[in-house]
Amino acid sequence: MGDIAKKSAAYRKQLLRSRLLAGRRKATMPDISSTIVDLCTGMGAVALYRSLPEEPNTETAIRQLGAAGVQVLLPGSFTDICWTRFTSMGQTELEDPEALRAAELIVVPALAVSSDGVRLGRGGGWYDRALHFATPGTPIWAAVRAVEVLTELPAEPHDVRVSGVITENGTVKTKTAQ
Repeated sequence: MGDIAKKSAAYRKQLLRSRLLAGRRKATMPDISSTIVDLCTGMGAVALYRSLPEEPNTETAIRQLGAAGVQVLLPGSFTDICWTRFTSMGQTELEDPEALRAAELIVVPALAVSSDGVRLGRGGGWYDRALHFATPGTPIWAAVRAVEVLTELPAEPHDVRVSGVITENGTVKTKTAQ
């Protein structure tokens, strides 16, 4: 991809991010916890994220899975790649990037996801870098509102594709997983 094409794709992604974030500020975020708990039932370890106010809510899932004895890994920092192990609300233990290898399923936030598994994040690249520590073949699911599942999104070579999408309407596997 040439410099002009790269800049054009980056500009399109930034415009889309701005538009999606503006829409989220006006919307009520769904609680997708029951769907996450259903996906993770019977697993020993999963990686989730602590939802921000403008993201689909994951807090109940974190508490329920932790109470059920599932090891829940959460991002520990957005400057360094590290994970924390959930023990109770407010108490976590720092783990290194390799801790992600224990996860049997990974749920990541997104602003949008395409049907072929391209995930549009906030633009910092943290998850694209962090997901390289996952065990190959581990399912990666993105959490978005149903209106944020799109036909296509601009993709770059470093983008890690997701295998499924979690919305307030349930789950759907992407073409990447099929």
